[in-house]
Amino acid sequence: MFALAEVVESGTLALDQLDDLPDRNLSAKLAQVPGIGPWTVQMFLMFRLRRQDVLPVGDIGVRRGLQLATDYTA
Repeated sequence: MFALAEVVESGTLALDQLDDLPDRNLSAKLAQVPGIGPWTVQMFLMFRLRRQDVLPVGDIGVRRGLQLATDYTA
């Protein structure tokens, strides 16, 4: 995450200006930072911006939880 700190410190990326961006624009902006991928963007949307319409289907914990929840014997 050093690259993220560097772009924020240099002023290239202002975190306080990301709040109002649509998910797609924010994702494209963050993905330009080395080391930031789809999972990190989704976590940022969910936990930093508290966007409730994000489901990180690529997250292994979410996938395993759904698998356990649907793989039961009635």
